[in-house]
Amino acid sequence: MLNSYVDALSSGQPVDKSIVEFWVKEDGQLVRIDAELPSHGSLGNLFFSFGLITVDELQQGLGTYDLGMCGGLTPKGGGEALQHPHTRGVWGGGGVWW
Repeated sequence: MLNSYVDALSSGQPVDKSIVEFWVKEDGQLVRIDAELPSHGSLGNLFFSFGLITVDELQQGLGTYDLGMCGGLTPKGGGEALQHPHTRGVWGGGGVWW
């Protein structure tokens, strides 16, 4: 689901609102983390769900993507979310590691 969402955005196609579900192991327990991927093209809710950005950063649009002039995706906010100190390897299903 997540790969299809990002692929559609990167090729300039519209996306539908979707919910992604991840299972992570915390303190020996499996914990479910859900995130909504909105139809306007943002990974901000996903980053927020994993604690990678704050609510203030989410409200400022961090994680929102615009289609650039060259046809590529450009992260708003400079991509700081991907370098947040709480980043951890998480299995997202469908062959995706975060």
